[in-house]
Amino acid sequence: MARQPNQQQLDAGLRALDAVDLFNLLVLPGTTAPAAIALAAAYCKKRRAFLLVDPPASATTGAEIQATVLGLTPAGKSHAAIYHPWLRIADPLNPGRPRLSPPSGTIAVLIARTDAARGVWKAPAGLDAKLEGVVTLDRVLTDAESGPLNARGINCLRSFPNSGFVAWGGR
Repeated sequence: MARQPNQQQLDAGLRALDAVDLFNLLVLPGTTAPAAIALAAAYCKKRRAFLLVDPPASATTGAEIQATVLGLTPAGKSHAAIYHPWLRIADPLNPGRPRLSPPSGTIAVLIARTDAARGVWKAPAGLDAKLEGVVTLDRVLTDAESGPLNARGINCLRSFPNSGFVAWGGR
């Protein structure tokens, strides 16, 4: 599990980005503390960038997942998206064994791939939004589970026959 940055570490990390002319996506894999997410989302708004948010790995209900982003202002929410559930990916340090991983890194790759192939106007979601390198989802969501999550603005990662693992939301 990722260690949560303290306020000072996060401030220093975001200030380091001030030296970068332009960035589009901010990914803080495994950072789930609402205060850290709010700070990063405000920074993304200021820099006209977008934040990919991970819910806590243990979160299963819509309320638990959404609690990660409850502190965001409406403006902050417009510069952030949350994805659920966490993934199991092949561990390069332990070949052949999957490890739990926050979804934000995989989603960043999906966004970049979709932008390059289809253009920035195409949402990285749907049956063609395949999640590369995923062994399995930490939790398989049903239609009945994903519907209420989608209504809360939570982007669900799903598994479908003949399509594999996909991002099933672009909220």
